[in-house]
Amino acid sequence: MNRYDSRTAKWQQRGKEEARMNKTEFIKVRCTLEEKQRIKSKAESTRRKFSDYCREILL
Repeated sequence: MNRYDSRTAKWQQRGKEEARMNKTEFIKVRCTLEEKQRIKSKAESTRRKFSDYCREILL
C-alpha cells in the first residue's frame, strides 16, 4: 500500500519554477508601513504573492 500520493505538492512545483527562473538578485525599496500594507492588500486581491506582484508592477 502506497501511503504517498504521486502528485507533486504546490510548494514543490514552486521551488522548481523559481530554480528555472534563476532569481538571484535583490531590489530593496523603502516605504512607509501604510504603503507596504496597501501594496500587500493589492497583491492579495489579485491572488499573487507579494514579491510576484511587486516584480510585475516594476517591470
